[in-house]
Amino acid sequence: YWSVTGVQTCAPSDLEKHCNRRLPNSPVRFPSMAISYRMLTPTSLGQSTTPQLSPALPQPPQTSAALVEACLNTAEAPLPKLYIHQLSTNCMGPWMLLREAGIPFELIEVDFTKGDTHTPEFLSMNPMGKVPTYVESDGSVIWESNAIMRYICERHAIPEHFYPRDVNLRGRIEMALDWRQSVLYPNLAKVTYPFLGFSKDKSKIAEGKIALDKDLQVLSDFFLRETPFIGGAQPCIADYAIGLPLLYLYATDYRNPAKVRAYLENLASKTPSWNEVTDALKEFMTTLR
Repeated sequence: YWSVTGVQTCAPSDLEKHCNRRLPNSPVRFPSMAISYRMLTPTSLGQSTTPQLSPALPQPPQTSAALVEACLNTAEAPLPKLYIHQLSTNCMGPWMLLREAGIPFELIEVDFTKGDTHTPEFLSMNPMGKVPTYVESDGSVIWESNAIMRYICERHAIPEHFYPRDVNLRGRIEMALDWRQSVLYPNLAKVTYPFLGFSKDKSKIAEGKIALDKDLQVLSDFFLRETPFIGGAQPCIADYAIGLPLLYLYATDYRNPAKVRAYLENLASKTPSWNEVTDALKEFMTTLR
């Protein structure tokens, strides 16, 4: 057994097990806390009831006990919650990111037909009455699909390829996300929503198809010109934001270009949670044919 200043005596493996957790509200793990300890021998136990630290070891910080207590209490923190509708590709991006990053969370599906997103409780979280809506373990609420994915990447310790720190790669991803919101998705909605039953307005399908021809050329000839994914060799949040909505096109008579089809197939092959996240949509679209 080991004596640790300011902490109840425990075995080193127990201390390491408890301390190798994230603190509440922090993405940082604390596998090493600079706590000084020494082996207790029968002789040392006989000499003193309060063992002294070895002078050769650094003194522990005053907050050692508080850090260990915080580590031990981490398990009590509630899981983040993601409110979604399974047919919404806007919901799929955050859902897929959480799965691929290995972040435990609670998935809550809402039913638009029953007014789930317009209850006082839901509107207090998201006054827009829409999904996705994300509630962090500390109660922080984020809505808007791309904002949720950015937040998750900044809040949690996840692989950097999802949202690289490199300023040039980050800028490229931000550019793709904004282009998706302001250009690609509005044109995609013009073409796909009438086929999916999300809209009765078919008057804009033709102009939407012409715009999509150009948009998908931008995707393949610019964003995917040198790399298999928008951010490089591995998928990033921009791939989820852009790739998933393109699945809607399979419910229409518009044919994706070969390079875009290959891109989606590659994205699916690199994403273990792909089927879990997209199966409900694929099943729904088969009923439309």
